[in-house]
Amino acid sequence: MKWDEHIQEICRKSACRLYYLKQLKRAKVETSDLLICYKTLIRPIIEYCSPPVWFYSLTKDQLNTIERIQRRAINIIFPYQKYDEMCQVNNLPKICDRLFDISLKLFNEICEDAEHPLRKLLPEEHHGKYNLRRKKQFKLPKLNTNRCRNSFIFKHVSML
Repeated sequence: MKWDEHIQEICRKSACRLYYLKQLKRAKVETSDLLICYKTLIRPIIEYCSPPVWFYSLTKDQLNTIERIQRRAINIIFPYQKYDEMCQVNNLPKICDRLFDISLKLFNEICEDAEHPLRKLLPEEHHGKYNLRRKKQFKLPKLNTNRCRNSFIFKHVSML
C-alpha cells in the first residue's frame, strides 16, 4: 500500500466516526463528552495508522490531510470557534506535534532499555575522550540519501 492510499484509508475510517460525532452533537451531548468521544474513537485511528516510526516519511500534504480530520472534529464539537484557540483551551495538541511526541517517547525508550528489540538499529555509541558541552551519544555514519536521513532512528540521533 502506498502512503497516499494509506492516508486516504485513515480519512475514510475517520469520516465514518466523525458522522457519529455529528449525530451526538445533534442529540445535544455536552462538549466535554464529545471531546472524550473524539479522543477515544477518532484520534486512536489517526495515531494507530501513523506509527511513530513512519512519522518522518510522511509529506507535509499528508500530515495536513491527517490534521484536517482533527480540524473537522473540533469544528463539529465547537462550531464557529477558531481551531487553534479551541485546541489550546482543551489541551489538544496538533496531530503533527502529538505524533512527534510519540515518536520521541519511543526513541527515548529504545535508548534507555538495553534489551529493547529496536536497540540493535541504533548506530554505534560515541565514546569521546574530551568533555565537550554537547556530547555526542552516537557516531553517525555518512548518509547518502535523504530517505535515510529522514528515517526514524537517524532523525532522532541527529537531534541529540
